[in-house]
Amino acid sequence: KGSFPYVSPEQTGRVNRDLDYRSDYYSLGVTLFELLTGRLPFEASTPLEWVHRHISQLPPPASRFRSDVPPALDGVLLRLLAKDADDRYQSTYGLVRDLERCRVDPSFPLGQHDAPRRFQVPRRLFGREAELSRLYDAFGSVASGRSAFVTVSGWSGVGKSALVMELGRSIVGARGRLLEGKFDQFQQGTPYHALVAAMRGLARQLQAEPEAVLDALRADLVERLGANARLIVDLVPELSLVLGEPPPVVALPPVEAQNRLQLAVVDFLGAFTSTPLVLFFDDLQWSDVPTLRLLRRIATTRALTRILVVATYRSNHVDAAHPLTLALEEIREQREIVAIELLPLDRRAVRALVAATVGDHPETDALASVLADRTGGNAFYVTRLLERFWSTGLLRFDPDAGRWRWDADAVAAADAGESVVHLLVDELRRLPGGVGDTLRLAACIGNTFDLRTLAAVCEAPESDVAADLLAAMKRDLVAPLSEDYALAGASDVAVAYRFQHDRV
Repeated sequence: KGSFPYVSPEQTGRVNRDLDYRSDYYSLGVTLFELLTGRLPFEASTPLEWVHRHISQLPPPASRFRSDVPPALDGVLLRLLAKDADDRYQSTYGLVRDLERCRVDPSFPLGQHDAPRRFQVPRRLFGREAELSRLYDAFGSVASGRSAFVTVSGWSGVGKSALVMELGRSIVGARGRLLEGKFDQFQQGTPYHALVAAMRGLARQLQAEPEAVLDALRADLVERLGANARLIVDLVPELSLVLGEPPPVVALPPVEAQNRLQLAVVDFLGAFTSTPLVLFFDDLQWSDVPTLRLLRRIATTRALTRILVVATYRSNHVDAAHPLTLALEEIREQREIVAIELLPLDRRAVRALVAATVGDHPETDALASVLADRTGGNAFYVTRLLERFWSTGLLRFDPDAGRWRWDADAVAAADAGESVVHLLVDELRRLPGGVGDTLRLAACIGNTFDLRTLAAVCEAPESDVAADLLAAMKRDLVAPLSEDYALAGASDVAVAYRFQHDRV
Protein backbone atom coordinates (compact mmCIF):
# COMPACT_ATOMS: atom_id res chain seq x y z
CA LYS A 1 0.00 0.00 0.00
CA GLY A 2 1.49 3.33 -1.08
CA SER A 3 1.64 6.77 0.47
CA PHE A 4 -1.65 8.64 -0.04
CA PRO A 5 -0.28 11.39 -2.32
CA TYR A 6 0.97 8.71 -4.73
CA VAL A 7 -1.72 5.98 -4.69
CA SER A 8 -3.64 5.17 -7.85
CA PRO A 9 -7.46 5.35 -7.97
CA GLU A 10 -7.75 1.56 -8.02
CA GLN A 11 -5.33 1.29 -5.08
CA THR A 12 -7.88 3.10 -2.89
CA GLY A 13 -10.29 0.17 -3.24
CA ARG A 14 -13.15 2.56 -4.12
CA VAL A 15 -13.43 1.89 -7.87
CA ASN A 16 -14.38 -1.25 -9.73
CA ARG A 17 -10.94 -1.92 -11.19
CA ASP A 18 -8.28 -4.54 -10.54
CA LEU A 19 -4.93 -3.57 -9.04
CA ASP A 20 -2.10 -4.44 -11.46
CA TYR A 21 1.22 -3.15 -12.77
CA ARG A 22 -0.41 -0.07 -14.32
CA SER A 23 -1.00 1.30 -10.83
CA ASP A 24 2.77 1.91 -10.72
CA TYR A 25 2.52 4.07 -13.85
CA TYR A 26 0.08 6.35 -12.01
CA SER A 27 2.44 6.66 -9.03
CA LEU A 28 5.30 7.34 -11.46
CA GLY A 29 3.20 10.09 -13.04
CA VAL A 30 2.74 11.76 -9.65
CA THR A 31 6.48 11.52 -8.98
CA LEU A 32 7.48 12.95 -12.39
CA PHE A 33 4.95 15.77 -12.00
CA GLU A 34 6.46 16.61 -8.62
CA LEU A 35 10.02 16.51 -9.98
CA LEU A 36 9.12 18.84 -12.85
CA THR A 37 6.99 21.37 -10.99
CA GLY A 38 8.09 21.12 -7.36
CA ARG A 39 4.52 20.35 -6.28
CA LEU A 40 2.06 17.46 -6.30
CA PRO A 41 -0.75 17.35 -8.89
CA PHE A 42 -3.29 17.29 -6.03
CA GLU A 43 -3.48 18.77 -2.56
CA ALA A 44 -5.27 17.22 0.43
CA SER A 45 -4.91 17.01 4.20
CA THR A 46 -6.75 13.79 5.17
CA PRO A 47 -6.83 10.23 3.78
CA LEU A 48 -10.44 10.63 2.62
CA GLU A 49 -9.58 13.87 0.82
CA TRP A 50 -6.69 12.12 -0.96
CA VAL A 51 -9.06 9.35 -2.07
CA HIS A 52 -11.47 11.94 -3.44
CA ARG A 53 -8.72 13.78 -5.34
CA HIS A 54 -7.24 10.67 -6.94
CA ILE A 55 -10.61 9.30 -8.04
CA SER A 56 -12.53 12.43 -9.03
CA GLN A 57 -10.25 15.41 -9.65
CA LEU A 58 -8.51 15.77 -12.99
CA PRO A 59 -4.80 16.66 -12.75
CA PRO A 60 -3.64 20.01 -14.14
CA PRO A 61 -1.07 20.09 -16.95
CA ALA A 62 2.48 20.52 -15.69
CA SER A 63 2.91 23.45 -18.10
CA ARG A 64 0.55 25.47 -15.90
CA PHE A 65 3.33 25.61 -13.29
CA ARG A 66 6.37 25.44 -15.57
CA SER A 67 6.15 27.16 -18.94
CA ASP A 68 9.01 25.25 -20.59
CA VAL A 69 7.19 21.89 -20.40
CA PRO A 70 6.38 20.96 -24.04
CA PRO A 71 2.90 19.72 -25.06
CA ALA A 72 4.14 16.17 -25.63
CA LEU A 73 5.56 15.89 -22.11
CA ASP A 74 2.33 17.36 -20.74
CA GLY A 75 0.51 14.60 -22.57
CA VAL A 76 2.80 11.86 -21.25
CA LEU A 77 2.16 12.99 -17.67
CA LEU A 78 -1.59 13.22 -18.15
CA ARG A 79 -1.61 9.77 -19.72
CA LEU A 80 0.28 8.36 -16.74
CA LEU A 81 -2.23 10.07 -14.43
CA ALA A 82 -5.35 8.79 -16.20
CA LYS A 83 -8.05 7.72 -13.74
CA ASP A 84 -8.70 4.44 -15.54
CA ALA A 85 -5.75 2.06 -15.91
CA ASP A 86 -6.94 1.17 -19.42
CA ASP A 87 -6.29 4.80 -20.46
CA ARG A 88 -2.71 4.88 -19.14
CA TYR A 89 0.42 3.52 -20.74
CA GLN A 90 0.15 -0.24 -21.09
CA SER A 91 3.88 -0.97 -21.36
CA THR A 92 7.16 0.45 -20.11
CA TYR A 93 8.47 0.15 -23.66
CA GLY A 94 5.79 2.50 -24.99
CA LEU A 95 6.40 4.99 -22.18
CA VAL A 96 10.17 5.04 -22.70
CA ARG A 97 9.79 5.51 -26.48
CA ASP A 98 7.53 8.53 -25.90
CA LEU A 99 9.87 10.04 -23.29
CA GLU A 100 12.84 9.64 -25.63
CA ARG A 101 10.95 11.36 -28.43
CA CYS A 102 9.99 14.24 -26.09
CA ARG A 103 13.67 15.23 -26.08
CA VAL A 104 13.61 16.06 -29.80
CA ASP A 105 9.95 16.61 -30.70
CA PRO A 106 7.71 18.96 -28.67
CA SER A 107 4.45 17.60 -30.08
CA PHE A 108 3.54 14.19 -31.53
CA PRO A 109 0.83 11.49 -31.22
CA LEU A 110 1.41 9.51 -28.03
CA GLY A 111 1.35 5.77 -27.56
CA GLN A 112 2.30 4.68 -31.08
CA HIS A 113 4.55 1.96 -29.61
CA ASP A 114 2.41 1.18 -26.58
CA ALA A 115 0.91 -2.21 -27.39
CA PRO A 116 -0.02 -4.05 -24.16
CA ARG A 117 2.44 -6.92 -23.74
CA ARG A 118 0.61 -8.51 -20.82
CA PHE A 119 -2.70 -10.21 -21.38
CA GLN A 120 -5.32 -8.03 -19.73
CA VAL A 121 -9.06 -7.98 -20.43
CA PRO A 122 -10.27 -4.42 -19.72
CA ARG A 123 -12.69 -4.04 -16.83
CA ARG A 124 -14.54 -1.15 -18.44
CA LEU A 125 -17.95 -1.88 -19.94
CA PHE A 126 -18.71 -2.24 -23.63
CA GLY A 127 -22.08 -1.73 -25.28
CA ARG A 128 -23.78 -0.46 -22.10
CA GLU A 129 -23.88 3.27 -22.79
CA ALA A 130 -27.69 3.61 -22.66
CA GLU A 131 -28.00 1.58 -19.46
CA LEU A 132 -25.17 3.49 -17.78
CA SER A 133 -26.79 6.78 -18.74
CA ARG A 134 -30.01 5.81 -16.95
CA LEU A 135 -28.06 4.72 -13.89
CA TYR A 136 -26.05 7.95 -13.80
CA ASP A 137 -29.27 9.96 -14.19
CA ALA A 138 -30.76 8.19 -11.17
CA PHE A 139 -27.64 8.93 -9.13
CA GLY A 140 -27.71 12.54 -10.30
CA SER A 141 -31.25 12.98 -9.00
CA VAL A 142 -30.15 11.55 -5.64
CA ALA A 143 -27.12 13.84 -5.49
CA SER A 144 -29.47 16.80 -6.00
CA GLY A 145 -31.57 15.84 -2.98
CA ARG A 146 -34.12 13.29 -4.16
CA SER A 147 -34.32 9.50 -3.81
CA ALA A 148 -34.43 6.78 -6.46
CA PHE A 149 -35.06 3.06 -6.75
CA VAL A 150 -33.40 1.15 -9.60
CA THR A 151 -33.63 -2.49 -10.62
CA VAL A 152 -31.16 -4.15 -12.99
CA SER A 153 -32.32 -7.47 -14.39
CA GLY A 154 -30.82 -10.02 -16.76
CA TRP A 155 -29.39 -13.51 -16.97
CA SER A 156 -26.44 -14.69 -14.90
CA GLY A 157 -23.11 -13.38 -16.20
CA VAL A 158 -24.61 -10.64 -18.35
CA GLY A 159 -22.87 -7.92 -16.32
CA LYS A 160 -25.46 -6.60 -13.84
CA SER A 161 -23.08 -6.16 -10.91
CA ALA A 162 -20.37 -4.67 -13.11
CA LEU A 163 -22.84 -2.07 -14.40
CA VAL A 164 -23.76 -0.96 -10.89
CA MET A 165 -20.15 -0.83 -9.72
CA GLU A 166 -19.41 1.74 -12.44
CA LEU A 167 -21.09 4.23 -10.10
CA GLY A 168 -18.06 4.05 -7.80
CA ARG A 169 -16.25 7.09 -9.18
CA SER A 170 -19.43 9.22 -9.15
CA ILE A 171 -20.16 8.23 -5.56
CA VAL A 172 -16.70 9.25 -4.39
CA GLY A 173 -16.93 12.47 -6.42
CA ALA A 174 -20.11 13.38 -4.54
CA ARG A 175 -18.48 12.31 -1.24
CA GLY A 176 -21.16 9.67 -0.88
CA ARG A 177 -21.12 6.12 0.43
CA LEU A 178 -21.71 2.76 -1.23
CA LEU A 179 -23.06 -0.08 0.91
CA GLU A 180 -23.12 -3.47 -0.80
CA GLY A 181 -24.91 -6.67 0.18
CA LYS A 182 -25.27 -9.87 -1.81
CA PHE A 183 -27.96 -12.48 -1.29
CA ASP A 184 -27.03 -16.16 -1.22
CA GLN A 185 -29.27 -18.98 -2.42
CA PHE A 186 -28.16 -21.08 0.55
CA GLN A 187 -28.97 -18.41 3.14
CA GLN A 188 -32.50 -17.46 2.12
CA GLY A 189 -33.69 -18.53 5.55
CA THR A 190 -31.46 -15.98 7.29
CA PRO A 191 -33.36 -12.67 7.60
CA TYR A 192 -31.49 -9.51 6.60
CA HIS A 193 -28.34 -11.44 5.62
CA ALA A 194 -27.40 -9.03 2.80
CA LEU A 195 -28.39 -5.98 4.84
CA VAL A 196 -26.06 -7.06 7.64
CA ALA A 197 -23.21 -7.45 5.12
CA ALA A 198 -23.88 -3.95 3.78
CA MET A 199 -23.95 -2.41 7.25
CA ARG A 200 -20.75 -4.21 8.21
CA GLY A 201 -19.20 -2.52 5.20
CA LEU A 202 -20.38 0.79 6.61
CA ALA A 203 -18.75 -0.05 9.95
CA ARG A 204 -15.45 -0.63 8.12
CA GLN A 205 -15.80 2.74 6.38
CA LEU A 206 -16.43 4.49 9.68
CA GLN A 207 -13.15 3.16 11.07
CA ALA A 208 -11.35 5.57 8.73
CA GLU A 209 -13.31 8.65 9.86
CA PRO A 210 -11.74 11.28 12.15
CA GLU A 211 -12.89 11.16 15.77
CA ALA A 212 -14.61 14.54 15.42
CA VAL A 213 -16.81 13.14 12.63
CA LEU A 214 -17.63 10.07 14.71
CA ASP A 215 -18.55 12.23 17.72
CA ALA A 216 -21.02 14.25 15.64
CA LEU A 217 -22.43 11.06 14.15
CA ARG A 218 -22.90 9.52 17.60
CA ALA A 219 -24.89 12.52 18.77
CA ASP A 220 -27.11 12.41 15.67
CA LEU A 221 -27.75 8.67 16.01
CA VAL A 222 -28.65 8.94 19.69
CA GLU A 223 -31.26 11.57 18.81
CA ARG A 224 -32.65 9.58 15.87
CA LEU A 225 -32.71 6.12 17.40
CA GLY A 226 -33.22 6.60 21.10
CA ALA A 227 -33.78 3.23 22.77
CA ASN A 228 -33.87 1.51 19.37
CA ALA A 229 -30.09 1.89 19.06
CA ARG A 230 -29.83 -1.51 20.77
CA LEU A 231 -31.61 -3.12 17.80
CA ILE A 232 -28.94 -1.87 15.40
CA VAL A 233 -26.09 -3.10 17.60
CA ASP A 234 -27.77 -6.51 17.97
CA LEU A 235 -28.12 -6.68 14.18
CA VAL A 236 -24.55 -5.51 13.44
CA PRO A 237 -22.29 -5.65 16.52
CA GLU A 238 -19.50 -3.83 14.65
CA LEU A 239 -21.62 -0.65 14.76
CA SER A 240 -21.00 -0.37 18.49
CA LEU A 241 -18.15 1.84 17.22
CA VAL A 242 -20.70 4.67 16.93
CA LEU A 243 -23.57 3.36 19.06
CA GLY A 244 -21.70 2.01 22.07
CA GLU A 245 -23.58 -0.61 24.11
CA PRO A 246 -27.16 0.68 24.52
CA PRO A 247 -29.47 -0.93 27.11
CA PRO A 248 -31.80 -3.77 26.02
CA VAL A 249 -35.19 -2.93 24.51
CA VAL A 250 -38.58 -4.10 25.72
CA ALA A 251 -39.68 -7.37 24.10
CA LEU A 252 -42.57 -7.15 21.60
CA PRO A 253 -44.65 -9.72 19.68
CA PRO A 254 -43.00 -10.86 16.39
CA VAL A 255 -44.88 -8.58 13.99
CA GLU A 256 -44.44 -5.47 16.13
CA ALA A 257 -40.78 -6.37 16.75
CA GLN A 258 -40.14 -6.61 13.01
CA ASN A 259 -41.80 -3.24 12.37
CA ARG A 260 -39.74 -1.67 15.16
CA LEU A 261 -36.49 -3.06 13.71
CA GLN A 262 -37.30 -1.82 10.22
CA LEU A 263 -38.14 1.65 11.50
CA ALA A 264 -34.84 1.65 13.39
CA VAL A 265 -32.93 0.72 10.21
CA VAL A 266 -34.65 3.53 8.27
CA ASP A 267 -33.82 6.02 11.04
CA PHE A 268 -30.23 4.75 11.14
CA LEU A 269 -29.76 5.13 7.38
CA GLY A 270 -31.15 8.66 7.55
CA ALA A 271 -28.10 9.71 9.54
CA PHE A 272 -25.91 9.06 6.48
CA THR A 273 -27.87 10.96 3.83
CA SER A 274 -26.31 14.41 4.15
CA THR A 275 -24.36 13.15 1.12
CA PRO A 276 -25.59 10.51 -1.36
CA LEU A 277 -26.04 7.01 0.07
CA VAL A 278 -26.17 4.09 -2.36
CA LEU A 279 -27.56 0.75 -1.17
CA PHE A 280 -26.64 -1.99 -3.64
CA PHE A 281 -28.31 -5.37 -3.19
CA ASP A 282 -27.14 -8.10 -5.55
CA ASP A 283 -29.08 -11.26 -6.52
CA LEU A 284 -32.38 -10.10 -5.07
CA GLN A 285 -34.09 -13.22 -6.45
CA TRP A 286 -32.71 -14.99 -3.35
CA SER A 287 -33.85 -12.37 -0.87
CA ASP A 288 -35.71 -13.25 2.30
CA VAL A 289 -39.21 -11.82 2.76
CA PRO A 290 -38.31 -9.53 5.73
CA THR A 291 -35.65 -7.81 3.60
CA LEU A 292 -38.16 -7.28 0.78
CA ARG A 293 -40.50 -5.62 3.26
CA LEU A 294 -37.67 -3.44 4.52
CA LEU A 295 -36.76 -2.39 0.97
CA ARG A 296 -40.38 -1.43 0.39
CA ARG A 297 -40.30 0.70 3.55
CA ILE A 298 -37.02 2.37 2.52
CA ALA A 299 -38.30 3.04 -0.99
CA THR A 300 -41.59 4.55 0.17
CA THR A 301 -40.35 6.65 3.12
CA ARG A 302 -40.55 10.11 1.58
CA ALA A 303 -38.54 11.71 4.37
CA LEU A 304 -35.56 9.56 3.36
CA THR A 305 -33.79 11.62 0.69
CA ARG A 306 -30.40 11.42 -1.02
CA ILE A 307 -30.64 7.64 -1.05
CA LEU A 308 -30.35 5.40 -4.10
CA VAL A 309 -31.41 1.77 -3.82
CA VAL A 310 -30.09 -0.44 -6.63
CA ALA A 311 -31.22 -4.05 -6.75
CA THR A 312 -30.08 -6.64 -9.28
CA TYR A 313 -31.83 -9.91 -9.97
CA ARG A 314 -31.80 -12.76 -12.46
CA SER A 315 -34.87 -12.36 -14.63
CA ASN A 316 -34.92 -16.06 -15.54
CA HIS A 317 -35.34 -16.92 -11.83
CA VAL A 318 -38.29 -14.59 -11.19
CA ASP A 319 -41.83 -15.33 -12.39
CA ALA A 320 -45.15 -13.57 -11.76
CA ALA A 321 -45.69 -15.37 -8.45
CA HIS A 322 -42.20 -14.73 -7.05
CA PRO A 323 -42.14 -12.67 -3.80
CA LEU A 324 -39.80 -10.20 -5.51
CA THR A 325 -42.34 -9.56 -8.28
CA LEU A 326 -45.05 -8.87 -5.72
CA ALA A 327 -42.76 -6.58 -3.69
CA LEU A 328 -41.79 -4.56 -6.78
CA GLU A 329 -45.45 -4.17 -7.73
CA GLU A 330 -46.21 -2.77 -4.27
CA ILE A 331 -43.31 -0.33 -4.53
CA ARG A 332 -44.33 0.71 -8.05
CA GLU A 333 -47.79 1.65 -6.77
CA GLN A 334 -46.21 4.32 -4.57
CA ARG A 335 -43.17 5.51 -6.49
CA GLU A 336 -41.32 5.26 -9.79
CA ILE A 337 -38.94 2.36 -10.34
CA VAL A 338 -36.16 2.78 -12.90
CA ALA A 339 -36.12 -0.70 -14.45
CA ILE A 340 -33.00 -1.52 -16.47
CA GLU A 341 -32.88 -4.79 -18.40
CA LEU A 342 -29.46 -6.02 -19.52
CA LEU A 343 -29.45 -8.09 -22.69
CA PRO A 344 -26.43 -10.05 -23.98
CA LEU A 345 -23.72 -8.04 -25.70
CA ASP A 346 -24.30 -7.50 -29.40
CA ARG A 347 -21.60 -8.40 -31.90
CA ARG A 348 -20.33 -4.82 -32.07
CA ALA A 349 -19.78 -4.72 -28.29
CA VAL A 350 -18.04 -8.12 -28.33
CA ARG A 351 -15.73 -6.88 -31.06
CA ALA A 352 -14.94 -3.71 -29.10
CA LEU A 353 -14.03 -5.80 -26.04
CA VAL A 354 -11.81 -8.09 -28.10
CA ALA A 355 -10.11 -5.17 -29.87
CA ALA A 356 -9.38 -3.49 -26.54
CA THR A 357 -7.76 -6.71 -25.33
CA VAL A 358 -5.66 -7.88 -28.28
CA GLY A 359 -5.63 -4.88 -30.60
CA ASP A 360 -7.72 -3.69 -33.52
CA HIS A 361 -6.53 -5.64 -36.57
CA PRO A 362 -8.23 -7.07 -39.66
CA GLU A 363 -8.15 -10.52 -38.00
CA THR A 364 -9.98 -9.20 -34.94
CA ASP A 365 -13.34 -9.56 -36.69
CA ALA A 366 -13.00 -13.32 -37.03
CA LEU A 367 -11.88 -13.78 -33.42
CA ALA A 368 -14.78 -11.66 -32.17
CA SER A 369 -17.23 -13.67 -34.27
CA VAL A 370 -16.01 -16.93 -32.74
CA LEU A 371 -16.44 -15.50 -29.24
CA ALA A 372 -19.87 -14.03 -29.97
CA ASP A 373 -21.13 -17.29 -31.49
CA ARG A 374 -19.86 -19.49 -28.66
CA THR A 375 -20.98 -17.27 -25.79
CA GLY A 376 -24.22 -15.79 -27.04
CA GLY A 377 -22.86 -12.39 -25.97
CA ASN A 378 -22.65 -13.30 -22.27
CA ALA A 379 -20.02 -10.85 -20.96
CA PHE A 380 -18.69 -13.17 -18.27
CA TYR A 381 -18.36 -16.05 -20.72
CA VAL A 382 -16.65 -13.87 -23.37
CA THR A 383 -13.99 -12.85 -20.85
CA ARG A 384 -13.45 -16.41 -19.63
CA LEU A 385 -13.14 -17.76 -23.16
CA LEU A 386 -10.59 -15.10 -24.11
CA GLU A 387 -8.58 -16.02 -21.01
CA ARG A 388 -8.84 -19.69 -21.98
CA PHE A 389 -7.43 -18.98 -25.45
CA TRP A 390 -4.53 -17.06 -23.88
CA SER A 391 -3.75 -19.62 -21.15
CA THR A 392 -3.63 -22.46 -23.70
CA GLY A 393 -1.31 -20.54 -26.05
CA LEU A 394 -3.80 -19.82 -28.81
CA LEU A 395 -3.31 -16.10 -28.14
CA ARG A 396 0.31 -14.99 -27.85
CA PHE A 397 2.21 -11.72 -27.95
CA ASP A 398 4.71 -11.30 -30.79
CA PRO A 399 7.47 -9.01 -29.41
CA ASP A 400 9.06 -8.51 -32.82
CA ALA A 401 5.82 -7.23 -34.35
CA GLY A 402 4.71 -5.55 -31.11
CA ARG A 403 1.22 -7.06 -31.26
CA TRP A 404 -0.93 -10.03 -30.29
CA ARG A 405 -1.30 -12.89 -32.77
CA TRP A 406 -3.50 -15.95 -33.05
CA ASP A 407 -4.24 -18.72 -35.52
CA ALA A 408 -7.83 -18.12 -36.62
CA ASP A 409 -8.35 -21.74 -37.68
CA ALA A 410 -6.97 -23.09 -34.39
CA VAL A 411 -9.17 -20.73 -32.39
CA ALA A 412 -12.25 -21.72 -34.36
CA ALA A 413 -11.49 -25.42 -33.87
CA ALA A 414 -10.49 -25.20 -30.19
CA ASP A 415 -12.52 -27.13 -27.63
CA ALA A 416 -13.68 -24.36 -25.30
CA GLY A 417 -15.94 -26.48 -23.15
CA GLU A 418 -19.70 -26.65 -23.18
CA SER A 419 -20.51 -23.96 -20.62
CA VAL A 420 -19.27 -21.44 -18.10
CA VAL A 421 -19.13 -24.26 -15.56
CA HIS A 422 -16.64 -26.23 -17.69
CA LEU A 423 -14.44 -23.16 -18.10
CA LEU A 424 -14.47 -22.42 -14.38
CA VAL A 425 -13.72 -26.02 -13.42
CA ASP A 426 -10.80 -26.04 -15.84
CA GLU A 427 -9.56 -22.72 -14.46
CA LEU A 428 -9.77 -23.96 -10.87
CA ARG A 429 -7.68 -26.98 -11.83
CA ARG A 430 -4.99 -24.67 -13.21
CA LEU A 431 -4.66 -22.63 -10.01
CA PRO A 432 -1.21 -22.81 -8.40
CA GLY A 433 -0.41 -24.60 -5.14
CA GLY A 434 -3.16 -24.73 -2.55
CA VAL A 435 -5.23 -21.87 -3.99
CA GLY A 436 -7.92 -24.28 -5.16
CA ASP A 437 -8.16 -25.87 -1.72
CA THR A 438 -8.50 -22.44 -0.12
CA LEU A 439 -11.33 -21.50 -2.49
CA ARG A 440 -13.14 -24.78 -1.86
CA LEU A 441 -13.14 -24.10 1.88
CA ALA A 442 -14.21 -20.49 1.24
CA ALA A 443 -17.17 -21.77 -0.78
CA CYS A 444 -18.26 -23.79 2.25
CA ILE A 445 -18.55 -20.53 4.21
CA GLY A 446 -20.70 -18.85 1.58
CA ASN A 447 -20.66 -16.39 -1.29
CA THR A 448 -19.06 -13.80 0.99
CA PHE A 449 -16.45 -14.57 3.64
CA ASP A 450 -13.81 -12.84 5.73
CA LEU A 451 -10.11 -13.61 5.90
CA ARG A 452 -10.03 -14.33 9.62
CA THR A 453 -12.76 -16.99 9.46
CA LEU A 454 -11.30 -18.59 6.34
CA ALA A 455 -7.82 -18.76 7.89
CA ALA A 456 -9.31 -20.51 10.93
CA VAL A 457 -11.13 -23.01 8.71
CA CYS A 458 -7.95 -23.60 6.68
CA GLU A 459 -5.89 -23.88 9.88
CA ALA A 460 -3.29 -21.64 8.21
CA PRO A 461 -1.75 -18.21 8.89
CA GLU A 462 -3.80 -15.28 7.59
CA SER A 463 -0.84 -14.12 5.49
CA ASP A 464 -0.75 -17.45 3.61
CA VAL A 465 -4.50 -17.46 3.00
CA ALA A 466 -4.35 -13.81 1.87
CA ALA A 467 -1.69 -14.77 -0.68
CA ASP A 468 -3.95 -17.53 -2.03
CA LEU A 469 -6.85 -15.08 -2.30
CA LEU A 470 -4.64 -12.56 -4.10
CA ALA A 471 -3.85 -15.25 -6.70
CA ALA A 472 -7.59 -15.87 -7.08
CA MET A 473 -8.23 -12.12 -7.39
CA LYS A 474 -5.75 -11.90 -10.26
CA ARG A 475 -7.84 -14.51 -12.07
CA ASP A 476 -11.04 -12.59 -11.31
CA LEU A 477 -12.45 -15.45 -9.23
CA VAL A 478 -12.89 -13.44 -6.02
CA ALA A 479 -13.10 -9.72 -5.25
CA PRO A 480 -12.40 -7.79 -2.04
CA LEU A 481 -15.23 -6.10 -0.18
CA SER A 482 -12.84 -4.17 2.05
CA GLU A 483 -10.90 -1.12 0.89
CA ASP A 484 -7.92 -2.33 2.94
CA TYR A 485 -7.43 -5.64 1.15
CA ALA A 486 -3.84 -4.65 0.34
CA LEU A 487 -3.14 -5.04 4.08
CA ALA A 488 -4.72 -8.50 4.27
CA GLY A 489 -2.70 -10.80 6.49
CA ALA A 490 -0.26 -8.06 7.48
CA SER A 491 -2.36 -6.18 10.06
CA ASP A 492 -5.42 -6.45 12.28
CA VAL A 493 -7.63 -4.88 9.61
CA ALA A 494 -10.77 -6.98 8.93
CA VAL A 495 -10.88 -7.92 5.24
CA ALA A 496 -13.86 -9.50 3.50
CA TYR A 497 -14.20 -11.05 0.04
CA ARG A 498 -16.88 -12.37 -2.29
CA PHE A 499 -16.89 -14.80 -5.18
CA GLN A 500 -17.17 -13.05 -8.53
CA HIS A 501 -19.60 -15.62 -9.87
CA ASP A 502 -22.01 -17.96 -8.12
CA ARG A 503 -20.82 -20.90 -10.22
CA VAL A 504 -17.35 -20.72 -8.65
